[in-house]
Amino acid sequence: MHEKLFLDDSPIKKEKDDLLGRGEFSKKIGQTILSMNVENGLCIGIFGPWGSGKTSILNMILEEVVSCESDKDATHIILTFNPWNYSSEEQLIHQFFYMLANRFASSKEVLINGIGTAIKKYAETAEKIASLTQLNLLSLVTNISETASKIASNGSILNDEDLALQREGIIDRLAKLKQKVIIVIDDIDRLPNSQIRLIFQLVNSVAKFPNTIYVLAFDRAIVANALSGIQESDGNRFLEKIVQVPIEIPAIREDSLNKILFAKLDELRKIYNFEIDRDHWPAVYKACLNGQLKTLREINRLFNTLHAKCIVSGNELNFVDLVGLTLIENKFPELYYWIRTNKGCLTRKKKYWLNVSKNSKMIIEENRKNILQLFPERGEIYCEMLNVLFPYWAQNDSVTSDMLFRWKRIGNSQFFDRYFCLQLAKDEIPRITIENVLFNMDMQELTDFLNGVNNNYSGKYFLDELRSVAEELEDDRKLLIAKALIRKAELFDDNDKARHQLFELPLFLEVQFGIQNLLRNIREENAVFRLLQDEIENANINTIRIVSHILNSIEITYSRQDEYGKSLITEEHLLCCKQCYSDKVRILAQSTDLLEVTDVRLILYLFEKFDSKGFEQYIQNELQDKLQILKILQTFVIEAVGSDGKISWAYDKGYSRFLSEEQITDAYTECLKNGRFWTLSNEMQLKIIVFDLWTMEQRNWMGYVPDELIHKRRDELKNNYNVK
Repeated sequence: MHEKLFLDDSPIKKEKDDLLGRGEFSKKIGQTILSMNVENGLCIGIFGPWGSGKTSILNMILEEVVSCESDKDATHIILTFNPWNYSSEEQLIHQFFYMLANRFASSKEVLINGIGTAIKKYAETAEKIASLTQLNLLSLVTNISETASKIASNGSILNDEDLALQREGIIDRLAKLKQKVIIVIDDIDRLPNSQIRLIFQLVNSVAKFPNTIYVLAFDRAIVANALSGIQESDGNRFLEKIVQVPIEIPAIREDSLNKILFAKLDELRKIYNFEIDRDHWPAVYKACLNGQLKTLREINRLFNTLHAKCIVSGNELNFVDLVGLTLIENKFPELYYWIRTNKGCLTRKKKYWLNVSKNSKMIIEENRKNILQLFPERGEIYCEMLNVLFPYWAQNDSVTSDMLFRWKRIGNSQFFDRYFCLQLAKDEIPRITIENVLFNMDMQELTDFLNGVNNNYSGKYFLDELRSVAEELEDDRKLLIAKALIRKAELFDDNDKARHQLFELPLFLEVQFGIQNLLRNIREENAVFRLLQDEIENANINTIRIVSHILNSIEITYSRQDEYGKSLITEEHLLCCKQCYSDKVRILAQSTDLLEVTDVRLILYLFEKFDSKGFEQYIQNELQDKLQILKILQTFVIEAVGSDGKISWAYDKGYSRFLSEEQITDAYTECLKNGRFWTLSNEMQLKIIVFDLWTMEQRNWMGYVPDELIHKRRDELKNNYNVK
């Protein structure tokens, strides 16, 4: 049905198809080739690992060469030679010279046509001598002087011109050309070692032909290894003798790759009608995908594997988990196999736990240690991946089996087996501004800058730049920028979700990660603690949200240490921060309505965890007001976005810890009658109406209430209570 969506590795042909911002780079190389003085020949090396886009860059270089030719009657002579097509050394050499000869011979210009004839005659003579003397054809064309005596001793009879004279004749003709001869050889690193050595010996033999430029594309490490031992030198030194102009392909920008990745994932989401858990996706992206896909080839491979699975499974699996697992399958097959064979400890399957005598936490901790022992190089990374995909593995008791089942998560034992069956942004900030922000601005200037960036793609660009240089900043700059971001984090809150692709991380989370990355790279732990304590003590209704996210992250990662092998603050300082946080929440609760703060559920979760008595007292006070009962209720709503972009809603039954259905119904009815309900924000009204419809069983098959029903119900209520 959607077979045409599968992606291949075909290189692009034109600069207009460039998605990775390499067009300008390729153009510069093409222009450089045209401007070079190559009277004695030249060899250019385009270096890059497999999948880095070397062939696409070659195509764009040649496109630029052709487009920049000033004299259309004297176009440059371009030959693209593919060494993959030949099985033997003799065949490769033969075809190289004959293709080169034919390329010249196809011209109507007498000089160029004559060069083609001369090259063909040269190749025929060399082959004839090799046949008569049993000499190696490569030796004949690469080292004529040393083979001359052997030719004579064999009594070979040459034509009027011997091989050396024929070569000199070719050189003389080439020197008269107004055009350049550009010979492109790609995929050298995919050849056997013997043929790699052959190619470079062949290039070396004719590299000094006048007006001739070789453009060779390959993985430097692979080729250097193949060339080791030639002329008793290591491969890199031999390579340096041949390649006069080495050019490394620039690394692909992470934001360019992410833009392509998110678009492809969104495409699959729409095709297969997936609903996405917005809270789960950032965690899976951060643990499983962030920084793992280095090339477009790797993105294509992930997309194709994922698409094949979707064809088989449809939307019967959690798409976010499927993406994470597929990345593991492609990049870390050893971990994929381990997951497949360890269902019990990952999903807490009842049969598994009945067969062991130890408690679950002991078993989970032992399995974590086993992961670190089995995979010492990547054990910590693997544990982070397992943590987000399998809540029981992470000892995350806030995620219930019912929740995993509802979302078709791989962490649910009933769904586990199904998973195995089967260029720069337009509004980028100028570099001079970025450098000024990172290295020079004071607190007020930083604040003004962040006010201007606000919630848009230039903000994302700034955060990406900040992440890339975080380790290079002085500690005082890290502290200052972290403080400014904490105080202005709310400016990055993305309320206009339609602006961005579904799989793109919210800017607010990007800010949180950016702050934590800065703090992680500060050498003095006391400085980090003082900053956190100061920001908690001075938190207000606008900054308590980001402070809560950072403190929650530290609390979660402290016991197992963060991915860089250290905790941000000591246990003693963490306890101080917890106490300070509880005090601040109590103060804010007295002066403002906490229940109207974004992410209030996280704030209340931390408040209860750090100060259960204070939390209980707060809840009891709020329950005295019927309107506050409704505000507490709406914090337990769950939002989902369908493949058509429509929103649906449900409730987490955690509300039952504080509220009975009788209390809710009573508060709801009274607030509708006295009109207080309509003083709530539109979003709160809708979330509370969700409960009304949810309890009336007006849900879809997933247990969610469609958004259109909620709006329809609100319109009915407004009409019933004469609200305009």
